[in-house]
Amino acid sequence: MRLNRFLVCLATVGAAALTPFAQSTHALANGTNAASYAVYGQPTSLAAGGSATFSVTLRNAGSSTWQPGGTFPFHLRIAFAAPGGTSVPSSTLFTDQGYALPASVVPDQSVTLQVTISAPATAGNDILIYQMVEEGIAFFPQYADTAVSVSGSGPVPPSALASSYRVSGQPAIFSPGGSAAYYVTVTNTGSGTWQSGGSYPIHLRIAFAAPGSTSVPGGALFTDQGYALPTNIAPGQSATLQVTVQAPAIAGNDVLIYQMVEEGIAFFPQYADDPASVASSGPASGSCVSASTEQACMSLMLSIVNGDRANAGLPPYSLNQTESMGTGSCVGSYGHSVHMSQVGSISHDQFPADICVPFQMAGENVGMDGSANEASNLQALDSLMMGEPHDAYTCAHTVNHACNILSSAYHQIGIGIYYASNGTWLTEDFTD
Repeated sequence: MRLNRFLVCLATVGAAALTPFAQSTHALANGTNAASYAVYGQPTSLAAGGSATFSVTLRNAGSSTWQPGGTFPFHLRIAFAAPGGTSVPSSTLFTDQGYALPASVVPDQSVTLQVTISAPATAGNDILIYQMVEEGIAFFPQYADTAVSVSGSGPVPPSALASSYRVSGQPAIFSPGGSAAYYVTVTNTGSGTWQSGGSYPIHLRIAFAAPGSTSVPGGALFTDQGYALPTNIAPGQSATLQVTVQAPAIAGNDVLIYQMVEEGIAFFPQYADDPASVASSGPASGSCVSASTEQACMSLMLSIVNGDRANAGLPPYSLNQTESMGTGSCVGSYGHSVHMSQVGSISHDQFPADICVPFQMAGENVGMDGSANEASNLQALDSLMMGEPHDAYTCAHTVNHACNILSSAYHQIGIGIYYASNGTWLTEDFTD
């Protein structure tokens, strides 16, 4: 089992004042106490009153032998404390637990303890302090601390709710009553842990709304769908949700609003919105030559590719508009598709010069199909590409269309689609 090692910071504090007798005994019997700490597997969030078991490795960095028993035993103390605390004896503590050594530890020797900690009953953004102590004498001057979030059973205060959104693969055009599956990544930018269940679960809400709507609760809504989180999300963490969004039955130029909500408490103040046209004829017909339908066809192709990746358990590609549409000095994916149409054959003769973004690794798929409309052609091309072998061994030893689509080395894609009388021309450019 691989263990995640937390980085911990070391600091020094003044030793506690000793009585003359204790000070004398300590100096004669024990020499100098010093320790270093390594923490493995500590969670960054816990439920209020919950517990967790993990490992702490202690190294005797001093000149005295640590005794597990006797009049002045050595213990590891682990305490939940308020932020800003600097050591166990000088902090505002919510818990304080002691752990015995299994045997004597001589200088420069290490010992690993398996510890079970219990979180306090009150939610908050705390710190965990690790510090050795010679009981009855003094705490060691060295300690380690890590941040940990304690989530309670009550709601997160509205002032602690904040989020950001990243939408990947949303179509620009929906058919009335139709649906589309794509991805939304939400990031907890607030100070409270998002609860996936309980009395006040936090959900993502996605709604079709009239143009000019500014949020879910403040908009003229045509639909309103909720999506649960897969697990609790601590501050700074993200979750990617695969959502299936259904369009309203009536055509119109709408907006799609994305907004988190703590059910029964409040909507988050942040939201995202994207134009979404509901049209009786979507990207399955019409030309991809014009700018508006070009974007629709790009969105359709992105959803097809990311559907392939989702089926393989892979995260979605993000669409890079610069690579897709090119620049004044770089043709990009779209420009290469136009070029192939003009010369009448598929090729990679402009690769990698048609890559318009910085990269260390890049790949390209091209294709043409003239058997039907654009949407059907794009689906047929993807099916042809994904029909190639793409098992792990094949993709490790060769390059083909399917391996590019399912690569874990690439993270973004440029898509260029050009429709002409001689067919639908497709370029997919992959970059890291």
